[in-house]
Amino acid sequence: MISQLTSPFIYLICGAIIAFVAAVCVVFMARAYRAGLMIGMDRAKLNRALTSSMTFSILPSIGILLGVIALSGSLGTPWPWLRLSVIGALHYETQVAQAAAEQVGLLTLSASAMTARAFATIAFLMSVCIMWGMILSFFFNKAYLKKGHLQ
Repeated sequence: MISQLTSPFIYLICGAIIAFVAAVCVVFMARAYRAGLMIGMDRAKLNRALTSSMTFSILPSIGILLGVIALSGSLGTPWPWLRLSVIGALHYETQVAQAAAEQVGLLTLSASAMTARAFATIAFLMSVCIMWGMILSFFFNKAYLKKGHLQ
């Protein structure tokens, strides 16, 4: 099973999604930088903001890398890489993966015990369960902000 989870096709799919998200980030970063220059912001301040933003993006990625390594033994590398690179959180991903594994009859997250059904269930739950934050924010943040909590 682990050979299927680490196949070149799965790497290609996950890599393409991660590359797309990274490209969108770069495009928005470049647009924001140019917009800052257009409204008269100091180039030195923009460069410092860019440097500090990159630093605060890179440092947390060390923990994410450890999470990818921890989950790759049981779920293959591409899926944890995708989940933790795009939207996942280490504590959430490992907790949901373990709970889902137990519900499909696995005693622990293990590549040797992984089945296609177990992986599909784990991947589905890891994806669906984290969507609620975005969905609820979409529908309720505007009303929440109107109440004056974060103005």
